[in-house]
Amino acid sequence: MQVRGMGMTAERQKIRAAEWLYRWNLSSSIIGIVFTILTFMGVFTLVLGPIFTERFGFTYFQTALLLFLFVLGVIIGFGVRPSRRREIRIWSRPFTRKNCFLWSTSKFLS
Repeated sequence: MQVRGMGMTAERQKIRAAEWLYRWNLSSSIIGIVFTILTFMGVFTLVLGPIFTERFGFTYFQTALLLFLFVLGVIIGFGVRPSRRREIRIWSRPFTRKNCFLWSTSKFLS
């Protein structure tokens, strides 16, 4: 028997564990995305650096900056452009308040 105010209930412990797992998963995903972007930029800077230096007179830093702007444009493009369509709305709340994992299909079927 648990005394009130002296600890967490089993449900509260489950909720806290789920919150920490969600945060861990989210941070791992963000770190993975950042390392993917940096790897892409590094490899293509080494590959395209000599070509851009020869043809356009760019330095390796300018080539890396150009690739960074390209990656930023792709990320913003995929984040903004699809949300303008009626079928795909990334920024709206497609889930219910009770269960965030339950997607509402009514707007996709209409």
